[in-house]
Amino acid sequence: MRHLSIPLLLATVAAAPVAAQNSVLLRMAPDVGMVSEYHMNMEMFMEGGPLPFPPGQPLMVQNMFTTQTVVALEEENRVVEVTVDSIRMEMPAMPGILPPMDQLAGMRQRMVLSPTGEIVSMEVEGANIPPELREMMEGLNQGPGGMSPSFPDRAVTVGDSWDATSEMEMSAMPGQALSMTVSMTYTVDEIRAVDGAQHVVLSIAGVMESDGAAVELDGEVTGTLEFNATSSQLVSQSMEIIMNMAALGQPMTMRMKMQMDLIN
Repeated sequence: MRHLSIPLLLATVAAAPVAAQNSVLLRMAPDVGMVSEYHMNMEMFMEGGPLPFPPGQPLMVQNMFTTQTVVALEEENRVVEVTVDSIRMEMPAMPGILPPMDQLAGMRQRMVLSPTGEIVSMEVEGANIPPELREMMEGLNQGPGGMSPSFPDRAVTVGDSWDATSEMEMSAMPGQALSMTVSMTYTVDEIRAVDGAQHVVLSIAGVMESDGAAVELDGEVTGTLEFNATSSQLVSQSMEIIMNMAALGQPMTMRMKMQMDLIN
């Protein structure tokens, strides 16, 4: 089973040296010691069902700053540590519901990434993190907003596309686990030069389905990723996820928007 991470935390690409101009081999292949700083903003909205707040108001807003460091190689895989520098989570429609988030500052996420984007293993580290917050963060990191891409074996150019299907475990709330099938299509929209570097823009479209768990769920994902192939860094990621769900016989729709940007 493939585990997936909430922010695409260190997606990278490497230009193929023998490929034709504007042809790129997509790989998770950053150099050991590379440090990247990111800002992520997420907004979540809920519609339908007996909601205890006005429609149209965000259910949750999250702002998070992270530092990502490539710390080691394990054969062909990269070991990446992601440190939460600061995080702020609010529920404007239901203030006072969330526990304090200051315990998460300094939390580390340790991931082993394969060259094609699979998260081989992942764990959350932090002695002062309460178990319920740890479970919640792991669930959010494995949720749809954090899906990492699946790269093809071949070099690609503008107009090329490929499909990937994954099994995902999601635990968005403590004690509530879901298993979902995620089918994605990736398309190369653009390969361009920016300040002497090669940038690659991918569009993403996909569907999600649960496997008959207590909470029925299906949804759609759309997004865009921009990579700097020269520095092997994610430049930006924009995702929108619309999920239709039914819990206790009540249909609801969740809409989530996420933006992540390289800031240093």
